[in-house]
Amino acid sequence: MQSFLRSLAIVGIATFTLSACSSSPEPVQSEWPSWYDVRQNDDQYFYGFAEGHSNNANMAARQARLNARGELAESLQTSFEAEAREGGQHNLDDPETYGVFTSAMQERTQTAVTGAEVYQIERVRQDDGSVRVFVGVRMPRNQAELTGRALLDEMDERMQATR
Repeated sequence: MQSFLRSLAIVGIATFTLSACSSSPEPVQSEWPSWYDVRQNDDQYFYGFAEGHSNNANMAARQARLNARGELAESLQTSFEAEAREGGQHNLDDPETYGVFTSAMQERTQTAVTGAEVYQIERVRQDDGSVRVFVGVRMPRNQAELTGRALLDEMDERMQATR
Protein backbone atom coordinates (compact mmCIF):
# COMPACT_ATOMS: atom_id res chain seq x y z
CA MET A 1 0.00 0.00 0.00
CA GLN A 2 2.83 2.36 0.88
CA SER A 3 4.55 1.67 -2.41
CA PHE A 4 1.28 2.43 -4.23
CA LEU A 5 0.94 5.78 -2.41
CA ARG A 6 4.60 6.56 -3.02
CA SER A 7 4.19 5.80 -6.76
CA LEU A 8 1.03 7.89 -6.88
CA ALA A 9 2.84 10.80 -5.20
CA ILE A 10 5.76 10.58 -7.65
CA VAL A 11 3.40 10.51 -10.64
CA GLY A 12 1.48 13.47 -9.20
CA ILE A 13 4.63 15.52 -8.64
CA ALA A 14 5.94 14.68 -12.13
CA THR A 15 2.60 15.63 -13.70
CA PHE A 16 2.48 18.91 -11.78
CA THR A 17 6.07 19.76 -12.75
CA LEU A 18 5.51 19.00 -16.44
CA SER A 19 2.25 20.92 -16.58
CA ALA A 20 3.91 23.93 -14.94
CA CYS A 21 6.62 23.91 -17.59
CA SER A 22 4.21 23.67 -20.48
CA SER A 23 1.98 26.51 -19.29
CA SER A 24 4.75 29.02 -18.64
CA PRO A 25 4.20 32.29 -20.52
CA GLU A 26 6.11 33.11 -23.65
CA PRO A 27 9.39 34.83 -22.85
CA VAL A 28 9.26 38.61 -23.00
CA GLN A 29 11.05 40.07 -25.96
CA SER A 30 13.60 42.38 -24.40
CA GLU A 31 15.07 43.55 -27.68
CA TRP A 32 13.59 45.31 -30.66
CA PRO A 33 12.71 43.46 -33.86
CA SER A 34 15.55 43.27 -36.39
CA TRP A 35 13.82 45.72 -38.76
CA TYR A 36 13.09 48.29 -36.04
CA ASP A 37 14.91 51.61 -36.31
CA VAL A 38 17.01 50.49 -39.27
CA ARG A 39 17.75 53.68 -41.16
CA GLN A 40 17.86 52.56 -44.72
CA ASN A 41 19.83 54.84 -46.98
CA ASP A 42 17.63 54.62 -50.00
CA ASP A 43 16.43 57.25 -52.40
CA GLN A 44 12.81 56.12 -52.28
CA TYR A 45 11.53 56.69 -48.71
CA PHE A 46 11.70 58.65 -45.49
CA TYR A 47 11.17 56.46 -42.40
CA GLY A 48 9.78 56.73 -38.89
CA PHE A 49 9.84 54.12 -36.10
CA ALA A 50 8.17 53.95 -32.71
CA GLU A 51 6.68 51.64 -30.15
CA GLY A 52 3.56 51.68 -28.03
CA HIS A 53 2.83 49.89 -24.79
CA SER A 54 -0.57 49.32 -23.17
CA ASN A 55 -2.81 46.71 -21.61
CA ASN A 56 -5.06 47.22 -24.65
CA ALA A 57 -3.55 45.93 -27.92
CA ASN A 58 -5.46 48.45 -30.06
CA MET A 59 -4.34 51.33 -27.86
CA ALA A 60 -0.70 50.19 -28.03
CA ALA A 61 -0.90 49.95 -31.84
CA ARG A 62 -2.52 53.39 -32.14
CA GLN A 63 0.10 54.91 -29.85
CA ALA A 64 2.93 53.32 -31.86
CA ARG A 65 1.51 54.54 -35.20
CA LEU A 66 1.10 58.11 -33.90
CA ASN A 67 4.60 58.15 -32.44
CA ALA A 68 6.10 56.73 -35.65
CA ARG A 69 4.34 59.38 -37.71
CA GLY A 70 5.64 62.00 -35.27
CA GLU A 71 9.18 60.77 -35.79
CA LEU A 72 8.64 60.81 -39.56
CA ALA A 73 7.37 64.41 -39.29
CA GLU A 74 10.54 65.41 -37.42
CA SER A 75 12.66 63.82 -40.14
CA LEU A 76 10.74 65.68 -42.84
CA GLN A 77 10.98 68.98 -40.97
CA THR A 78 14.75 68.61 -40.67
CA SER A 79 14.96 67.94 -44.41
CA PHE A 80 12.67 70.87 -45.28
CA GLU A 81 14.62 73.29 -43.10
CA ALA A 82 17.91 72.17 -44.66
CA GLU A 83 16.44 72.68 -48.14
CA ALA A 84 15.10 76.12 -47.25
CA ARG A 85 18.45 77.21 -45.81
CA GLU A 86 20.31 75.79 -48.80
CA GLY A 87 17.95 77.46 -51.28
CA GLY A 88 18.48 80.84 -49.65
CA GLN A 89 15.08 82.19 -50.72
CA HIS A 90 14.41 83.44 -47.21
CA ASN A 91 16.59 84.50 -44.32
CA LEU A 92 15.71 81.88 -41.72
CA ASP A 93 18.05 83.58 -39.26
CA ASP A 94 15.47 86.36 -38.97
CA PRO A 95 13.14 85.41 -36.05
CA GLU A 96 9.96 86.61 -37.80
CA THR A 97 10.76 84.74 -41.01
CA TYR A 98 11.74 81.63 -39.07
CA GLY A 99 8.47 81.79 -37.11
CA VAL A 100 6.43 81.94 -40.32
CA PHE A 101 8.47 79.09 -41.79
CA THR A 102 8.11 76.90 -38.68
CA SER A 103 4.35 77.42 -38.50
CA ALA A 104 3.83 76.56 -42.18
CA MET A 105 6.23 73.61 -41.94
CA GLN A 106 4.45 72.06 -38.94
CA GLU A 107 1.06 72.33 -40.62
CA ARG A 108 2.30 70.81 -43.88
CA THR A 109 4.20 67.94 -42.32
CA GLN A 110 1.40 66.96 -39.93
CA THR A 111 -1.00 66.80 -42.86
CA ALA A 112 1.48 64.88 -45.03
CA VAL A 113 2.38 62.18 -42.49
CA THR A 114 -1.22 61.13 -41.88
CA GLY A 115 -1.00 59.28 -45.19
CA ALA A 116 2.31 57.59 -44.39
CA GLU A 117 2.33 53.86 -45.03
CA VAL A 118 2.64 51.47 -42.10
CA TYR A 119 4.99 48.93 -43.66
CA GLN A 120 6.01 46.98 -40.54
CA ILE A 121 4.15 46.13 -37.35
CA GLU A 122 4.96 43.61 -34.64
CA ARG A 123 3.01 42.88 -31.46
CA VAL A 124 4.60 41.27 -28.41
CA ARG A 125 2.62 40.15 -25.37
CA GLN A 126 4.49 40.90 -22.14
CA ASP A 127 4.60 38.73 -19.00
CA ASP A 128 2.28 41.14 -17.20
CA GLY A 129 -0.37 40.72 -19.93
CA SER A 130 0.28 44.07 -21.57
CA VAL A 131 1.15 44.44 -25.25
CA ARG A 132 4.15 46.14 -26.79
CA VAL A 133 3.75 47.14 -30.44
CA PHE A 134 6.57 48.16 -32.79
CA VAL A 135 5.69 50.13 -35.93
CA GLY A 136 7.62 51.33 -38.96
CA VAL A 137 6.11 53.94 -41.30
CA ARG A 138 7.47 55.34 -44.52
CA MET A 139 6.70 58.04 -47.05
CA PRO A 140 7.92 58.15 -50.63
CA ARG A 141 10.58 60.82 -51.11
CA ASN A 142 8.83 62.21 -54.17
CA GLN A 143 5.70 62.82 -52.07
CA ALA A 144 7.85 64.52 -49.43
CA GLU A 145 9.47 66.70 -52.11
CA LEU A 146 6.04 67.84 -53.30
CA THR A 147 5.16 68.72 -49.72
CA GLY A 148 8.43 70.65 -49.40
CA ARG A 149 7.73 72.64 -52.57
CA ALA A 150 4.20 73.41 -51.39
CA LEU A 151 5.68 74.54 -48.07
CA LEU A 152 8.04 77.00 -49.76
CA ASP A 153 5.20 78.33 -51.93
CA GLU A 154 3.02 78.78 -48.85
CA MET A 155 5.85 80.54 -47.06
CA ASP A 156 6.26 82.95 -49.99
CA GLU A 157 2.54 83.76 -49.79
CA ARG A 158 2.64 84.26 -46.02
CA MET A 159 5.72 86.48 -46.21
CA GLN A 160 4.14 88.65 -48.91
CA ALA A 161 0.99 88.98 -46.79
CA THR A 162 3.00 90.24 -43.80
CA ARG A 163 4.75 92.96 -45.79
